[in-house]
Amino acid sequence: GNLTALTALGLGSNQLTGTIPDSIGNLIALTELLLDSNQLTGTIPASFGNLVALTNLVLDSNQLT
Repeated sequence: GNLTALTALGLGSNQLTGTIPDSIGNLIALTELLLDSNQLTGTIPASFGNLVALTNLVLDSNQLT
């Protein structure tokens, strides 16, 4: 889907596993991204550099490196 106008995505405390998809960097209108309290692993994708409107990023309580 095409969610480029999405401004907030809250998925905290949802028992998500795996890595953060690189495609999140395509959500260029995001101002808030909440992925805390899951079981995410890996690194923060370089594509997050595309999120120039992002003002609130919450990633705590995961297993990110």
